[in-house]
Amino acid sequence: MASSLNPRVASSINPRVASSLNYRVASSINPRVASSLNPRVASSLNPNVVSTIKGLYVWSLELDAVAFTVEANDRVRLLFDTSAEFSGVLVVVRDDFINEFDLDNEWVGYWIHARDNVWLRFAVDGEWCGFTT
Repeated sequence: MASSLNPRVASSINPRVASSLNYRVASSINPRVASSLNPRVASSLNPNVVSTIKGLYVWSLELDAVAFTVEANDRVRLLFDTSAEFSGVLVVVRDDFINEFDLDNEWVGYWIHARDNVWLRFAVDGEWCGFTT
């Protein structure tokens, strides 16, 4: 993987270093503070309430729904599990690449754009673990 895509090397894409990407520091991207980003409060973001959302649906390789996304800003998307529980942060690195972080801001994976709204989801070790629609 190119070092410019690796948050362990490129500090500008690492939420532990870049405070604008850290939901604990930047309240504008924290769904616990910014209710407009919280699908439990803003029902238009919650696929359990409405059938279409602006974000992406995340699927396992077994075709089970596992999560969905909410766009916080042009660089950050928030990840929620199927019960609308906040579960991670996605940092857009470039148009075709996104890094995924857990709630401890630990790098856990990356997404590669395939086409349209389809992204392939990989664990840090490169194992394919899901996709979006």
